[in-house]
Parts: sequence; C-alpha cells; structure tokens
Amino acid sequence: MFLNQTLNTLKSQLDDNKLKVISQGGEIQTIGFQFNQPINYDCLQQVKENKNWYLPNDYEAFLLEHNGAKMFELYLGDTNIGGGLLLYSLEEVQKVHQRLNMDNDYYPIGYVHEEHLMIKNSKENNKNYLYFGYLEKRPSNMNFEIFLDRFVVSNGSNFWEWPWLDAEKYYKFF
Repeated sequence: MFLNQTLNTLKSQLDDNKLKVISQGGEIQTIGFQFNQPINYDCLQQVKENKNWYLPNDYEAFLLEHNGAKMFELYLGDTNIGGGLLLYSLEEVQKVHQRLNMDNDYYPIGYVHEEHLMIKNSKENNKNYLYFGYLEKRPSNMNFEIFLDRFVVSNGSNFWEWPWLDAEKYYKFF
C-alpha cells in the first residue's frame, strides 16, 4: 500500500497545517488540513464485529493512522470557509450511518463536494468498493487508497468528474 507514503509526503509539505495550491483557472488558494489521532485497534475490531462491517485493508490502515481528517479546506485570508474532504472518524461513520437510516449494504466514510463517500459492505474481492452519493449510489471505480492519492495529486479537485468536463462544459463552469 502507498497510502501512508501519500499522506506522509503531503504532511511534509504543510506549513502550520496549511498549503498553497494552484487551482482551476490558475488561482492560488490556501487550504488547510487536520488529521485526527489514530483509533484504538480494539475499538476498531469491536465496531467491525458489532456492525458486521467489512473494512477494507487500506481504509482500516487509514483509521489506525488517522481516525478521520479534514483535508483541502479552503481559507479566505485567515478564515476557514470549509469545503474539501471530510473523512469521518469511525464514531462519526456510525452516527451518520444511523442518521441517514442506511441499510448495512453501504456505510458512509466521508463527505466531499456535497456528496457522501461510501464503502460497499462486502467481503467479496471487490477492489473498486468506493461509491459516491447516498440514495443513488454511483461507483467510483476505485478504492479508498486510490481515491485519496488522486485527491491529493489533484489538489482537492473533483477529478472523478473530469472526463465529463469537455471544452464546452469546462468554460461554462470556470
């Protein structure tokens, strides 16, 4: 897995948990990051057993390193105006799952660009287990590690929509 390398390299570039990046249209933005403390291994195992959730290895490794995070939050001067990627702590995963009244086929692990990130709860060898949405679930065609790596490389952009932003559509949005 390269998940830890991606996160460690990102964190090595932060200055006071902030980073300046070039966004679409050549704009320079200041973005912020907060990484939670790791989850206790026993707590992780207890949730897996109690909820009957399958946690993929890459996602479990993330929780054992950072039990949740806020990444690529936009700053306007010194003011955090939000946005970016919210990766829930395992406690928050359970609360959001209950609040959304979801069945056990999926569970939410975060929120990004006004959409939930969800894991399909299946022990089958499905390497592309990450989904977007809530009521309508759209496959991302990737796992957590690949999603997070691409999100970091794209400076927090919604890279999964890029194939649909041809030249005509791109200029309407930016």
